[in-house]
Amino acid sequence: MSGRPFVVSQQKLAEKLTILKDRGVGMLTRIYNIKKACGDTKSKPSFLSDKSLESSIKTVVRKFPNVDLKSLSNIHPIRGEIVKSLSLYYYTFVDLLDFKDHVSELLTTIDACQISLDITVNFQLTSLYLDLTTIYIQLMILLSRVDDRKAVLGLFNAAYEMSQNQAD
Repeated sequence: MSGRPFVVSQQKLAEKLTILKDRGVGMLTRIYNIKKACGDTKSKPSFLSDKSLESSIKTVVRKFPNVDLKSLSNIHPIRGEIVKSLSLYYYTFVDLLDFKDHVSELLTTIDACQISLDITVNFQLTSLYLDLTTIYIQLMILLSRVDDRKAVLGLFNAAYEMSQNQAD
């Protein structure tokens, strides 16, 4: 906090709760759509079901997050397609990590401010807090049910690294 006193009234907790709650609802929609797309063979990216890439995908999932690119030489020819097809999924997961960090930071701030969350005293703040924690828990549960998340993240990262010669 750079040496300045911690002033509760300057934290704008209600505004932060509102923004994160709305952002969480959007994240829920995006993660649900990814779960639905990965669960349906028609909308799933074709290379995730490709038999010739099955061993590479298993290697990515098994060694996630530290994948050796030398063992994935058969994805090199389609690396551009992989990056293009999985970029939306990948950046949604990145946004989810960012959202998770912001929620954790806000909950730590609320704890440090020693805010009394009593529904009879400050209804709106308590309601926003409960809504945000509910959305956060829903997101974590929904994320855990996305079956191909390691394959998507690992394949995207490997293909990106192959095409850019650097890790994202």
